Amino acid sequence: MNSNHVDNNGDGAKRYLDGLGNHVMCPEDNRAGVNRTGITRFRAHLTVSILCLVNLLNYMDRFTVAGVLPDVMTYYGIENSEGGLLQTVFVCSYMVFAPIFGYLGDRYSRKAIMAVGVLFWSVTTLTGSFVPASHFSVFLLCRGLVGIGEASYSTIAPTIIADLFLASDRTTMLTVFYFAIPVGRFEPVVFNDRFLSFLF
Repeated sequence: MNSNHVDNNGDGAKRYLDGLGNHVMCPEDNRAGVNRTGITRFRAHLTVSILCLVNLLNYMDRFTVAGVLPDVMTYYGIENSEGGLLQTVFVCSYMVFAPIFGYLGDRYSRKAIMAVGVLFWSVTTLTGSFVPASHFSVFLLCRGLVGIGEASYSTIAPTIIADLFLASDRTTMLTVFYFAIPVGRFEPVVFNDRFLSFLF
């Protein structure tokens, strides 16, 4: 590293100019509880905690329909093929839009993209909860739109965590973040009415 590029920002951590002209903290000089983005370790851990909570809700929502699928099929009066289409539409929209959000995240504000995505996902999920039994196609559309919102969050959130931590800390935080997958997957089974009635 060229010593002429080293800059001290007054927080005890040395920085240097990267190829884009940005001041970046030296990985070997991550002192004073400040990471390479200039955010304190407390704020970094608080950010990860919030992201993990939202990710848990993300996967809980993703698998809730599968957990109560028999009840959904009864409510809308649909067959197995139409019931399976609910997850197919979700996965297809998620698969198509995830790379798009990855592209946008490299060029625009990731926080804004993620915030709009979470809001969009929340609104479409809430809307789908009030779709009447005679409008299954609307509910199907809502599940596809939920996939778009969740794609924005699942694509952007890990990159924010990667920016906040280095080396082993990054691995640990990403492990905690992705631990929401099995927990969120298990939730619909635990809180399924039929499962609870079997226990009690």
